[in-house]
Amino acid sequence: MSDDALLDGPESFAGVLLLARDPLWAGAVTRAAAELGRPAVEHTRSPIDAIRRLVARHGVYSHMLIEPESAGEFFADLAGLTVGDPESGVALVVLGAAGGVPPGAAMIRSPARDPLRAALSSPPVSPAPAAPLTPLELGQALTEGMLQIRYQPIVCVREGTTLGFEALARLQHPVFGTLPPENFVPQLEFAGLAGSLTRAVEIVAMADLQGPHLPADVPVAINFPLDVLSRPNALSRLDDYAAAAGVSPARIAIELTESRPVEDLPALGRIVAALRARGFRLALDDLSPAVPYHEALLDLPFSAVKLDQELVRAAAGDKRSAAEFLLRTIARASASAMQVIAEGVESAATWRAVARFGVTGAQGFFIARPLPAAAIPAWRDHWRAPSIA
Repeated sequence: MSDDALLDGPESFAGVLLLARDPLWAGAVTRAAAELGRPAVEHTRSPIDAIRRLVARHGVYSHMLIEPESAGEFFADLAGLTVGDPESGVALVVLGAAGGVPPGAAMIRSPARDPLRAALSSPPVSPAPAAPLTPLELGQALTEGMLQIRYQPIVCVREGTTLGFEALARLQHPVFGTLPPENFVPQLEFAGLAGSLTRAVEIVAMADLQGPHLPADVPVAINFPLDVLSRPNALSRLDDYAAAAGVSPARIAIELTESRPVEDLPALGRIVAALRARGFRLALDDLSPAVPYHEALLDLPFSAVKLDQELVRAAAGDKRSAAEFLLRTIARASASAMQVIAEGVESAATWRAVARFGVTGAQGFFIARPLPAAAIPAWRDHWRAPSIA
């Protein structure tokens, strides 16, 4: 049976995905799975095909076994879709002697029966609990290649087309594994390193925008805390980064996050106007009734407003005050030609609810989890918007 046949038929859902070119590994893994009564192993020799399968069948596989030589440059991306996503539920097993095994992954040095059986019988290994990082460790993480970017898709609710991607930072720590933002961003901000984080994300995102995986017809959103965006030379530096990377400003959206409340609306208005004049898109992030001056903020020339996920869940759950706020926001934003994006869309019911409210776009686990750049083409191939009827 061909790899494509394995991918197309629902009967092929095996729970075990193998990426290996060496027939010794293929035979050993297949025998070990059969001895354990596991279904047939899905075997591919292509790392791109392995990414495609993981994206298309999120939640299906219990284990992925990788021969690093077969993964090549995509090893980190495959790790990001397994142990790099704590909620993936996929155990990663590295086959053969290799350095740099990600925290949480198992390693088997030779195709022996007992280690393979043990690996296929074991659940994912949890990395060590994350401990607070010192300011020195945080600074080193930003300069020594630990920063990774995942891209979460934003889609049009009515048509299902891709509106953009939000760049979300992760730290790949050698002991604690992949750290989500809540485990390091507050520490970075407290240590005065918010600007360093933003610059590091800019650099990685600009490099990815030059690569083959992110589509050229939709923007990538980069989070900017207000205090970072307000610093002298912040706008000129953004211009310089885009020009050096050969990236058009139209491919970049700035998401204004509130690490501190807005205190000077006229000053913010000048920043927003300057960014729009330079050709960048600009989104107001996490809008809710709790945001100070939320009505005045909608008078500024943002290109999009993103609704806080707790507000979205409350409105979808028929909480009257949340629904009324959401409807007022949609009306005001639409009158100013702003897109309205609902965050935290994690179920079909929430998808249908935000569609009824009339939002422009949606973002959340129901659409896709944050993905490595290399997984974006596979997600675009398989994403189909559900009916909102």
